[in-house]
Amino acid sequence: MAEKKKYAHSLLKILGLESIANRVIGVNAADGISADQRKRVTIGVEMAADPAILFLDEPTSGLDSFGAERVMTAVRNIAGRGTSVVCTIHQPSATIFGMFTHLLLLKKGGFTTYFGPIGKSEGDYSVLLDYFSTMGHAMKPHQNPAEFILEVTGAGIPKTDDAKPADPAAADPAEQKDVEMGHKDENFYVEAYKRSDFCAETEKQLQAGIFPAAEKVDEEEKSRWRKIKERLTNRYASTYLQQFTQTMKRSFLAYWRSPEEFLQKVTVPLVLGVVIGTYFLQLNDTQQGAFQRGGLLYFSLLVSNLLGIRTPPPRLLRSSSFFVLF
Repeated sequence: MAEKKKYAHSLLKILGLESIANRVIGVNAADGISADQRKRVTIGVEMAADPAILFLDEPTSGLDSFGAERVMTAVRNIAGRGTSVVCTIHQPSATIFGMFTHLLLLKKGGFTTYFGPIGKSEGDYSVLLDYFSTMGHAMKPHQNPAEFILEVTGAGIPKTDDAKPADPAAADPAEQKDVEMGHKDENFYVEAYKRSDFCAETEKQLQAGIFPAAEKVDEEEKSRWRKIKERLTNRYASTYLQQFTQTMKRSFLAYWRSPEEFLQKVTVPLVLGVVIGTYFLQLNDTQQGAFQRGGLLYFSLLVSNLLGIRTPPPRLLRSSSFFVLF
């Protein structure tokens, strides 16, 4: 358990969530966290299982530039600790695009137009730009590299004949460049990638296998996979006693954070006990007294059942959405 808590604290530091470590979240009206913090908490929930690969589908959607950069910085920190991250991205800025190490660029139909490294270091696009420069395409100064490669390869939705400008001077410069270079064929970049060294290297790695040979794995990697295998042997990562203990702690902590509800839970049974108990005072030990005691017991059970089937408390409804973060 101490190791799990240590890992949880390390995740808070990696995700930049140390300032809200003890905050109750999940209620939109009163959680007090920003949209990018919600994204990072959601990523942290997935990272709690320490996965070998993390898949993210457009984690920056709905965020401003500052929030998107903070989310991608957290994703980069996760990748830096040894977890492989596969992430789709929508209209990234040059700064966010430079955080990625490799790029898989697809065109309509699911065909690969490029798969390989972006640059030699963070913020470097030299490998990617050199690849397209061999085909006669050079990026303009201060242009977004992500937009540049989309314009060059036409990876977005292709233009229809009705959408093409009638005036050649008003045509897309990238499209005119393709015509001049003889790249009018829509499959040109797909075939060019198949003939590239990047494709040959990828095929070589796939043939070698995803998992390296046992003699080439160091002790640290063996220990990591051994722990993963141990977690997969059981249905649950924790024992029943650990689950029960942590659930009870969370319930008591939730009541402690809601003093009004906790006070209600304590005072209502006491008050009802005193009120109902007074009916049993000064009852005779006769047949009439026994009959009255039976009626009071029935009344006590009826009141207890009515209190038990009342509507669920607001805390129960809120707890169901603690980890449903969007």
